[in-house]
Amino acid sequence: MKWRYMQHCCHSLGELWLKKGNPDKALALADECLKLAEPTSSRKNIVKGWRLRGQAYLAEGKIEEAEAALTKALTLAREIGNPPQLWKTYQALGELHERRPDLEQARSTYASAVQVIETTAAALRDSSIRQTFLSAKQVAEIRQALGRLSAYSIPRSD
Repeated sequence: MKWRYMQHCCHSLGELWLKKGNPDKALALADECLKLAEPTSSRKNIVKGWRLRGQAYLAEGKIEEAEAALTKALTLAREIGNPPQLWKTYQALGELHERRPDLEQARSTYASAVQVIETTAAALRDSSIRQTFLSAKQVAEIRQALGRLSAYSIPRSD
């Protein structure tokens, strides 16, 4: 089981380096996470590795590479049906679409994240756990992004 902890550690350290503004280190740790997760078919950690890779590419301004990695992460997240991996990956894709900018796609992607969050929250029987989940910082950030994009009319290109 030590190998599974190493996968988690690589992903978590990669997220830390990304938040500290070092996408190169984050990318290296994403690759290490994938190197450890893929041979053991640790699908949740494979999703995390691909998402981190996409986020690191996005931080470097490599939009095409970011989209490819995040699309792969989303495909895998859908296959395993893990709600946290789904909404976190939708959030990352929403950020990519905002950066592009494709605001309609960003809004749709954030809405997908919120839908997963709401479905997950509805399944929680304990109201205090549900409230804690719904008031989490990352959940609030997704709702704010959706609200920001929904607050004004996005012109359609018909």
